[in-house]
Amino acid sequence: MAKIDHEKVTEAVHACLEQCYEKPAEILPALAGFIERLEDGVGWNEDEIRLVEEGVRKVLVFGVLDSTRYRGDAPNSPADDNPLRG
Repeated sequence: MAKIDHEKVTEAVHACLEQCYEKPAEILPALAGFIERLEDGVGWNEDEIRLVEEGVRKVLVFGVLDSTRYRGDAPNSPADDNPLRG
């Protein structure tokens, strides 16, 4: 496994998310284009690129779940399904 620059990976995840959120209807093409640019660029190893892609995907997936599941706007979902709230 190559040495991973975690700060660089974190900065790239944030930069990619900014691009993805600029045009929500084009999230997947934005992600693919960003990853392509990293692959074509200098100074990025395969492990770092994989971590950037995984990080962005996790944020996007959890963002989608968070925006529907807990607001009560998902079909057949109660307004508040958190049993810890009284």
